[in-house]
Amino acid sequence: MRRTLNVIRLQLINRQTFIWVPLIILGAATAISILIYGMIPDDIAIYGGGGQAPLWYFFAIGISAMTLTFPFSQAMSITRREFFLGTMLTAIIASTLMGILFLIGGGSKSPRTATA
Repeated sequence: MRRTLNVIRLQLINRQTFIWVPLIILGAATAISILIYGMIPDDIAIYGGGGQAPLWYFFAIGISAMTLTFPFSQAMSITRREFFLGTMLTAIIASTLMGILFLIGGGSKSPRTATA
């Protein structure tokens, strides 16, 4: 278990990869969506896909995790299983935090959709 925690620490050495860049992407996608929603007439139902932007970023992170951190894990004598478990736990933690942000953001309704 200790080595699995070391993999989580290894993945979070560069905090912007799992924390700051997804938050920036989510904020930018939300701002762009709000700008677009402002141009749409009030009588049309509004459904956007801006919330998918961080999910696509996490997809790219998952693919690149093997090339960015796997060689370092092998140098630290971490097995492939421990690397896999640590990387999955890191992704679960990051996606849980992003899910909490989605719940907080989804809890407030916009004035347009509240009357529909």
